[in-house]
Amino acid sequence: MRLPYSPILWRKGFGREACKAMLEYGKYTLELHEVISIIDPLNRASIQLAKKNQFHKVKSAFIFNKNHDIYQSFL
Repeated sequence: MRLPYSPILWRKGFGREACKAMLEYGKYTLELHEVISIIDPLNRASIQLAKKNQFHKVKSAFIFNKNHDIYQSFL
């Protein structure tokens, strides 16, 4: 999931709603058992959102030409 960069849209709950919908879709429609999130370690809002949705950090990796943290959640 990637949300717009417009600061006008930040901190309005759009990320929470989108994350909830995607996790439900993954679990009930796609029958996934786990999902991951690739997050820039400087993006505190995304890390906070991931943690609120029971994601936990599993490792760091060099992806997309920079360091990222990999978070995982079991559905």
